[in-house]
Amino acid sequence: AAYQLIIQKISSRQSSMAVASAVSYWSVIPAVVFWGFTPIAAPPLVFIVALAMGFFSTFLPMVLLVAAISRIGAAETAMTSFVGPIVSVVAANLLFGELLSHGQILGGALVLISVTLLFFVDRR
Repeated sequence: AAYQLIIQKISSRQSSMAVASAVSYWSVIPAVVFWGFTPIAAPPLVFIVALAMGFFSTFLPMVLLVAAISRIGAAETAMTSFVGPIVSVVAANLLFGELLSHGQILGGALVLISVTLLFFVDRR
């Protein structure tokens, strides 16, 4: 929730694409520097699929998240973003019989509490 407040301040001065690009860049570079990067020998299709996954499941959602934060605010975006994980947990239980551990329930409750607090603090 804290990063959404930071993005809200930044996105008022920058475009969604610029903010998402900077976040993506500064997420990848430290990993490459600290953990190294060793190219692997793989068919070209592997790299095409990896690029598509990076774009559609990481970069594009980040652009949309920043756009939502700049338009409706961090608190509303955080509250709206809860729909996905809750639907996923319910669907996993109904379709596959998966159950959550006590640690997962506690972690989810902490996130829900923090975003709820953010929502009410941001409203004041």
